[in-house]
Amino acid sequence: MSDSGITVTGLLPDTFKNMESAVKNELSNDPATSVANKFLGLIGSAATDAIRNRLNFDVVELLGCGWVVARELHEYKDPQKHPPNETSIVYLGQHKMKTDVHPVVVLTIGPIRREIPFTLEMTAQVNSFALLIRDGHITGAGTGDCFVEAQLKCGEIALHDPIKSRKVTLPGRHDFQAPGLTIL
Repeated sequence: MSDSGITVTGLLPDTFKNMESAVKNELSNDPATSVANKFLGLIGSAATDAIRNRLNFDVVELLGCGWVVARELHEYKDPQKHPPNETSIVYLGQHKMKTDVHPVVVLTIGPIRREIPFTLEMTAQVNSFALLIRDGHITGAGTGDCFVEAQLKCGEIALHDPIKSRKVTLPGRHDFQAPGLTIL
């Protein structure tokens, strides 16, 4: 279970209606992978499992990936303004943000190895969140809520309709892996 109660995988459908056609499209450029056309159902199922396993983490981790690029947080990288070992609590108000994740599925057919890139587009409508920042890193997030929408694509092919989450609430604290997420 996650701190917020919602994993990224939980934002996705159990199956992807366009996975087989997306995989076929990715493999169509290489005649060496033509044998794979006979096994698109199996390959699509395995790709779905791999994507779901790779994206099985708390949605707050993905939100963190969006916050690290916020220009409003850049000052927290400056040791003159925020000395080493100082922990700041930054309160975020209403804002909308978008972040993408790019998982890759590796398909191996005998000696042939192909990487199939995917893009998870996530948009969040944040009502409020508190961030803990130390030494230019977001070390934790706490007491906040938002709504999240996610869509998985392979190239230009949308694998499902966008899915909007129920309200994501973090009642306590979520710690990011040390030293935290580096503010860019």
